[in-house]
Amino acid sequence: MKELTNGCIEVVQKFINVFGSKWTLLVVGEIITGKNRFSQIEKVLDISPKMLSETLKLLEQEKIVKREVKPTTPVIVEYHLTNKGYELESIILSIRDYTHKWL
Repeated sequence: MKELTNGCIEVVQKFINVFGSKWTLLVVGEIITGKNRFSQIEKVLDISPKMLSETLKLLEQEKIVKREVKPTTPVIVEYHLTNKGYELESIILSIRDYTHKWL
């Protein structure tokens, strides 16, 4: 139990600062499943364009998501997880498993 208490609050607070929005992990989860265009994510999550844009910008700043602009006509923008972003997959799966079991 000491491992959990030593510095745990500070670490959890750092996590919440990035992932505290209800949308952040959901957006990451959609990108993991292969939905990497803005319109795809927006449609599946039924999220407002403004909120999705803000969430993606935060994830870019944290280097969890990389934005890729393809020089086509029209321009295509895709979002891909970085290695740091893919590390979240086990967390999302743990949340899913906990939810199935307890909620």
